[in-house]
Amino acid sequence: MKENCLHLTREQHLDHMVRVVPLLVLCYGLQCYAILNMKNPGEAGTILSVSGVCLVLMIGAFICYDLKHQVVFYEDHLRVQFFGRVETIWYQDIQKIDVLEPSGSFSKITIQHRTGKASFYFVDSAAAIKDWVQSRQLEHPQAA
Repeated sequence: MKENCLHLTREQHLDHMVRVVPLLVLCYGLQCYAILNMKNPGEAGTILSVSGVCLVLMIGAFICYDLKHQVVFYEDHLRVQFFGRVETIWYQDIQKIDVLEPSGSFSKITIQHRTGKASFYFVDSAAAIKDWVQSRQLEHPQAA
């Protein structure tokens, strides 16, 4: 028997990145061209190089987070995995769930639980995930 579960996805954010990143790179390239063609660019090459590396690192970090941060919602708990770190949050321990933009194509979910807070960024169908967890909380009420 296969266990009923829901996987958190970030495909909408990846699609957004595919649309936005080329524009960011184009703007960066135009900025570099304009600064390097000034009469006295000075140390602009170093600053532009550092800015370029930061842009690449930012884009890489977003993609890494989208692909490697795995969250699976099971019948009575959720499991979070990221670079070898695994955390389990039981639905009975969840006190509050907030969705930043329920109608957006992707959103942020914040789960407040007994031992802390967990935030998940760039989540597809965040309102549906909140409903999933809340329905499971009703099925698995808090232990007395």
